[in-house]
Amino acid sequence: MAKKPSNIVTVINRGIANLKASKRDIANDIRVMQESRKKFHHVLNHIVTPAEGSGSISISPNAVHVTYRDLSGFKDLRLETTLEGLTFIGESTRTRDWAEYMNRDYHFTVPFADGSRIYVTVGAYVDDDSKTCRKVKVGEEYRVVDKFELVCD
Repeated sequence: MAKKPSNIVTVINRGIANLKASKRDIANDIRVMQESRKKFHHVLNHIVTPAEGSGSISISPNAVHVTYRDLSGFKDLRLETTLEGLTFIGESTRTRDWAEYMNRDYHFTVPFADGSRIYVTVGAYVDDDSKTCRKVKVGEEYRVVDKFELVCD
């Protein structure tokens, strides 16, 4: 009769299996991004690159995320040009405001003839001292939060 592996060996084997699965997932993501290179190029051609130190662009296998920081308002030329470009090649799916962060997120879906899609999020952050945008208190919210402490015998 074969000896059953110890719990330690089982934990190690599970860790190795998880790493192998992660490696397969990463390899698949790389393959998808390489196959989609032209699609990403098409999308990125319609996005104004944020100025150095005031934003970023990142991509994943089926998404692009653009961040613009230090904007004077939501009528900033870089932002408006990007939004117009993305509207030209895709569909605006929603907009969400985060007033506490002086932020608005714009979401787009860019479809391709083969049925695939690239999802684009544009995060626009307005300066706290913006002359065109400001936070306005519209109410208050109170929440009950349970507090705990650890008591041991």
